Amino acid sequence: MSGSSSRRNSAPRLVCATAYRSPVGPNPSLEPTRYAAARGSAQTLACMKTITTPSFVLEPQVAAHASEMFSVLSDIAIYEFENEPPISEEWLRTRYERLESRGPDDQSEVWLNWVIRLQDGNLVGYVQATVFQDQSAYVAYELNSHYWRRGIGSQAVQAVLEELRHRYAVSTCFAVLKDRNYRSSGLLRKLGFVLANEELTARHRDEIDEIVMVKPLVATHAA
Repeated sequence: MSGSSSRRNSAPRLVCATAYRSPVGPNPSLEPTRYAAARGSAQTLACMKTITTPSFVLEPQVAAHASEMFSVLSDIAIYEFENEPPISEEWLRTRYERLESRGPDDQSEVWLNWVIRLQDGNLVGYVQATVFQDQSAYVAYELNSHYWRRGIGSQAVQAVLEELRHRYAVSTCFAVLKDRNYRSSGLLRKLGFVLANEELTARHRDEIDEIVMVKPLVATHAA
């Protein structure tokens, strides 16, 4: 399943379909403890949960995953609509090390990244989210083509949506993708995303051939 990429969380853009832009303005009423995971690698890894489902486990992504994930993300079929594979394992490890900070120095957003590990032990992709202070988030995913059409991508994204709702008080999720990426748009529609209106599309997309999809969540207090 062609997936999503982030212009914030994963910058520079790594995979196809979805890209992130920051929404306008923080909400000072949002309690900082709801996204305290951005306060450094060790603290974030302690706060981020390993998410277990009947089919796979979502492990908080760290630099040690780079070797396995380089093989996963070198699948050329992933990049049908945009972007290209990582240039080297070392490059990917450096990028993952940066993402272990779980956010920029100004703490304006939180970077959450999970790798998808099947019950047989194989890594097959990732899901990621960027959470902002106004209780919105971008979501993104990528899945090796050998595992498309098995429901893994939709289940993994749904699990992360639930995590965002319960632990990070997210009320609205966005995804930005190429308009011709029918695989990702179909998956997102299956999960309840709809096309954003003109105002939101103009705010969140960077390129004219992108569409913006949005899904409201019923946010709950973080556990």
